Amino acid sequence: MRSWRPRRGLVQRGDIPPGPRRGDDSLAIPRLQVQRVELGGERYYQIGGLTVPAVSTVLQVIARPGLATWGRRTALGKVRELLGEGLSVEAALSLAEVEPERVRDAAAQRGGLAHEAIALALVGKPYPPEWEPWVRAALDFLVDHGLHCVAVERVVWSRRHGFAGTVDLVACQADGALRLIDWKTGRNAHLPEGALQVGAYCLALQEMTQRPVAAGYVVAVRPGRYEAKEVNLHRAQEGFLGALALWKSLRGGLYG
Repeated sequence: MRSWRPRRGLVQRGDIPPGPRRGDDSLAIPRLQVQRVELGGERYYQIGGLTVPAVSTVLQVIARPGLATWGRRTALGKVRELLGEGLSVEAALSLAEVEPERVRDAAAQRGGLAHEAIALALVGKPYPPEWEPWVRAALDFLVDHGLHCVAVERVVWSRRHGFAGTVDLVACQADGALRLIDWKTGRNAHLPEGALQVGAYCLALQEMTQRPVAAGYVVAVRPGRYEAKEVNLHRAQEGFLGALALWKSLRGGLYG
């Protein structure tokens, strides 16, 4: 793997909002011994001898009619493109069938790389220079909201409710009020499941730390800019627990 170093113009350590100063009320988030596993195409966490679903796995119970519409539109667009290039109908249909998955996976890979770059910047480590505009957008959000980092890419889980997930960022203000941030890089960043995801993370974080989370944000980061929306935590937590109950019911056997 090729290594890299920060170049002139990249975000440097001094640009990052500082962490709590000496004497501030520190936040103790227990570090967990975690193993991530995939079972039946779904993501799970193994923690303390228990296997619990990932937040993203639970939220698969939510209907996404827009996703199906996008998939059909993407596949049909690929068919037209390939037919225009002279391919046979059979060949065009075969290639177009997997086009939505290819586009989705490519977007997920880009999003993962952007998340990784932001996480590296927040802990003062070098990151690939091509992700500088996304990193700058994330740091601008923190500065504009007067936030400093507490924990980056931290696994949280709820023993009470039985789920786990990885929080992009836990931050706090000067008065110690906690904020939870989830970065999004996709075109449709502020979908309902994003808010439910933040609500779930806040439930788990509060259970682990015994401290309330004052606010949660879904922050869409684009090259050089961001769009942040605050989550209604009460509704999001209520909605996620409803989804979790449905997820458990569907796997627990509804007949007999």
